[in-house]
This record gives sequence, structure tokens and C-alpha cells, in this order.
Amino acid sequence: MGFFDRLFKRENLTEGWVADPQRRLSVDLDELRFCGVALGGDYSLLAFLGPCEPATVRGLGLLSYPQFGLEIFVDKQKRISSVDINLVVGKKQGRYPGQWLFQGISVEIDAQCGAKQIKAMLGNPEDVEEEDYLFYQRAGGELMFNYTVEGLLDTVSLSALS
Repeated sequence: MGFFDRLFKRENLTEGWVADPQRRLSVDLDELRFCGVALGGDYSLLAFLGPCEPATVRGLGLLSYPQFGLEIFVDKQKRISSVDINLVVGKKQGRYPGQWLFQGISVEIDAQCGAKQIKAMLGNPEDVEEEDYLFYQRAGGELMFNYTVEGLLDTVSLSALS
């Protein structure tokens, strides 16, 4: 923990977490679960990820795992409010290496997965904005597919209903 973190009492609550390299990352597109943990679940259920990037823990709001292409948002009650899954490699962010599940079956989703493919798999979205994003509502949450201007699938976001 750095000087300013101690000064402003910003502790990394994931610091003691130990990564489990045997645990496979997965996203369930039906039930909006990340590695079996539902949105709204306690953030400590993700301890198997290991400690997050120290600079991103600000009063618990954001747990960032750039090596996995993940940003996990946690509310004041220490519940998982949303998970952003990155599919395009950037300077500071890797690509999500995990599995995608739909109706209990493993499906392929990557940056090349176009809106047409997502619609064929998940059906018609509740909202579309000029192919920039596809928005689906699920029980207890929302699922959004965000595209770059080049048409690459950039991010998939799972969000709990408020």
C-alpha cells in the first residue's frame, strides 16, 4: 500500500486474495452470471481472481483485471453491480480469455462477432442504436454488446437492475 493510500485510507480489499489459476472464467448470457456469481452477489465471491490492480480500488467502486479484460463494479453494499468484458486488446487492457455460455452451451464470442451473429444467437434486442450497441433485458439485469466504429465487438456489459 502506497503513502497516499495510507494517508487517505484507501485500502485494497482484494490485496489478500489468492488467484486460482485452475478456475476457468465464464459468462452466462442467460442468467447474467460471471463465473457462477450472480449480479448483486457479494464481491468477495470473486476472490479466486486474486488481487485487482491497486490503482483502481477507490472506495471499492472498481475492481480492474486488465490481464483478463475485466472491470467489475461494486456498489456501497459490496455487491457486484456490473461486469464489463473487453474483447479488443488495447494499450492497458487485455482480451477476455474465458468461456461464454448461452442456454447451457458453450458459444463463441470474440471481437469479430458481428451484430448479426449476436441477434441470430440471442434473438432481437430490446434496443439497437445504429449498430453501435445491442441491448437485451434479462431477469434481474441487462446485457449490452458495444461495437467500435470499425464494427468490432469491443465490450460486453452485464448490469444488475437498480
